[in-house]
Amino acid sequence: LEALPAPSDDRRPLLLLLSPNAGQCDWTNMKTRVHNAGGELFACAVGTSSTAQTVAWDTVSVLRALESQLHVQAVALTTDGSGRICKEYAAKHNEIVYFEQPNRGASAARNLGLDNAKGRYIVFVDSDDYVLDGYFETLERYLDEKCQLLIFESEFEGVNLKSKCRRTLRGTADRNETVRFLVKALRKQQLNAVWNKVYLNDIIKKAHLRFDERLRVGEDKVFVVRYCQEVSCLLTIKDALYVMTFDSAESLTRKPREDLADNILLEHRLIFETIDNSELSDNQKRAYMAAAEYSFWRSAYTVAASLRRTQHTAKERSALMGDICKMYAAAGKERKHTLKNRILSIPVVHEMTRFIDCMVTVCCKINCR
Repeated sequence: LEALPAPSDDRRPLLLLLSPNAGQCDWTNMKTRVHNAGGELFACAVGTSSTAQTVAWDTVSVLRALESQLHVQAVALTTDGSGRICKEYAAKHNEIVYFEQPNRGASAARNLGLDNAKGRYIVFVDSDDYVLDGYFETLERYLDEKCQLLIFESEFEGVNLKSKCRRTLRGTADRNETVRFLVKALRKQQLNAVWNKVYLNDIIKKAHLRFDERLRVGEDKVFVVRYCQEVSCLLTIKDALYVMTFDSAESLTRKPREDLADNILLEHRLIFETIDNSELSDNQKRAYMAAAEYSFWRSAYTVAASLRRTQHTAKERSALMGDICKMYAAAGKERKHTLKNRILSIPVVHEMTRFIDCMVTVCCKINCR
């Protein structure tokens, strides 16, 4: 970076960290160099559980998104069994820097990235997904000094789904309007993922936000909800910039989770604690809590749906779901503060396992059409 000349045209230099392993690098000189050239710093985290094929494609997609505007490119990759592919890329492209750490899960990898990220903005890319051309140019076009959270559209590959973020909120400094939007987003499961959002690194550092390494499911949602407690101004855009893949058996989203119920219950306990301990007003807390409680009871049906992907018979599924219902009933004794939540909780609290199984079957058939 020190040897690079100053930019010769209008393209803005950018320092990109793709994935979490920035190691123990001294970023001071890099940051100064980029800022002196009028550029920005992005830190882009990628999970560790990746195959050689997905890492290669992920790298190519990010480089394609960058090449039209950049002078300065520094990319750090994290993988488990894909080190050879990463090293080959690093050998061929000076803009790629390769680091390695033992695979301790996505949360540990992302936390290492957050520990070392020096960029103004933080974005995440899962190892089996990829970004579309124009990713960074589009983000740069919309981001301004006031925006603390940017939410963008995504596409889905390998499944018939549509991105859910349809309402455009053109940025607001009104805290109440922002909270109303985020509460609605939480209820509609739009805060479940980290990868369709841009975060301010300053907020992450000041609030000491990190991914909970105990979770294997729901760590994204807990992180996003915690971040949203700090946000007073956000922006949503309808540009599709990210592709989430479902067609691989190795997809992080499709992997079976034997401890799914335990993870989801811990996830919601952490979310409830986050809302209780926030500095929101009482009315705002009640609105957030109602949305979180809806997510809590809804997740019981998600667990029931996951059982259908196993080899269990209907009778075995019913027995397992009975145990899960008991867990939810014990954890959700005080979690029925709205009529909708009470109705949603009835089949779970009363262990109506056959009814739940039928509901999930019908919903699965509808979603597959």
